Amino acid sequence: MNDAVLPFDPPLRTCNEDGTYHYSQLKILANSGQKYLHACNTQFEPTLAMRLGTAVHQIILGARPGREVVVFDGESRRGNAYKEFAAAHAGRDILTRAEMERAERIAMAVRNDPEAERCLAGAQTEVRLEWEEMGLRFSSGGADIVGSGQIGDLKTTSKTTIDEFKRQGANELYHCQLAFYRRGANAMGIDSSRGLYVLAVQTGPCPEVVKYELTETMIAIGERAVASWLEKLRAYLDMCPSPTKYSDWPGMAIGPVSWAAPAYLDPFGDEEEEEEAA
Repeated sequence: MNDAVLPFDPPLRTCNEDGTYHYSQLKILANSGQKYLHACNTQFEPTLAMRLGTAVHQIILGARPGREVVVFDGESRRGNAYKEFAAAHAGRDILTRAEMERAERIAMAVRNDPEAERCLAGAQTEVRLEWEEMGLRFSSGGADIVGSGQIGDLKTTSKTTIDEFKRQGANELYHCQLAFYRRGANAMGIDSSRGLYVLAVQTGPCPEVVKYELTETMIAIGERAVASWLEKLRAYLDMCPSPTKYSDWPGMAIGPVSWAAPAYLDPFGDEEEEEEAA
């Protein structure tokens, strides 16, 4: 990232535009304070997978304010007609008619699934969470499913097996996201005593739905991660509350990083590096 070229006037924002701290930015702090600042001060273009996920959420759970999906009736994103439509709906998630029909097929799989029906029966959806701690205001756009003492998150996925999704979920920190939601729910007096889960629906030609219930160990891992991010955030804010460039906050590494040869890369072994590791 180039500190010399910034698309805004300093100081940089250290939180969302509404003055609250969001999970989508906070999780980036686990990797880099500089990338966290970048996320707080720039807008990203959602991928097709993200737009499909937003559309499925809207069909099943209702639209989040300001995040309503709009449909372009043309068949292509090329040409002046689409450019004019996009300009008139700036900041909104836009799907073509064919993409929206795909989202509707995925949503139908959720509606027809008995486990999903049990999760949604009598539950509140898109529950906004807002709370304060450590002198900071936190919020979430909406916890997807809240009811019967559980908090659930609806996810769309291209993964076709359970093991693939579990690996994806761990890499995408879904357990941390749910732990963040539970932190807010507990602060607001919302019951989450019966646990956390992800309701995942596949986006392929034969979508299936699986409910992944987090074990207590998985929840504890997520809670420890979120707690460490909040401590890091508080420390960075105390160190430099009004940064004027990304490098005012620490990046991925403060000094040199040792790069030893992993076993798969060095089939002959390296006794010296093995001794150092020991």
